[in-house]
Amino acid sequence: MNPEEAGAEEYYDELYTIYTSDILYITTEKRKTIIFTKTEKYTSNKNISYWRNVLHTLSCFAYPHHSYIINLQYVTKLNKNDVTLEFNSDRYVLPVSQRGYSNFKKAYFSYIGAQL
Repeated sequence: MNPEEAGAEEYYDELYTIYTSDILYITTEKRKTIIFTKTEKYTSNKNISYWRNVLHTLSCFAYPHHSYIINLQYVTKLNKNDVTLEFNSDRYVLPVSQRGYSNFKKAYFSYIGAQL
């Protein structure tokens, strides 16, 4: 799957097409995952492990915390406690776990280096 590919997500009787480049982040909430995109918020009945498996081949996605998958394209700030994502005028501050910080930082620097 490349960053511009679409994935279909079905939630009960509704089917959505979501482009990976539009995903800001994915999180868990009450045994479901919530996919935050540039324009919408989608609920999925699949767990976060499913989404990690689907997105693991894309270098623009990383995991700062066991409950989050973040699109590195939108990261504007990172420290040991949280990561900030921005799109247009929206800002999202999400937690970074102590265990996840090192790997997330490596993934972020690797992604930034590949973009230069």
